[in-house]
Amino acid sequence: MTDRRPLGTGPAPSPTTDAVPPTPARAGTAADRITPAAPAADPPPGERPAGRRTLGTGPGTAP
Repeated sequence: MTDRRPLGTGPAPSPTTDAVPPTPARAGTAADRITPAAPAADPPPGERPAGRRTLGTGPGTAP
């Protein structure tokens, strides 16, 4: 079926599409909102670092 309207004319723009405001800018991603943590400082010499222990570092083991 062909459209019998004259060339160059189309459906009239609907009033709802003209009244739609532009979308606001989206918030940043979670990675953008996270503040970076300060790097961990090295422990002073002679002190054990905090955290997970490895084999051979239990009580009675010479450093």
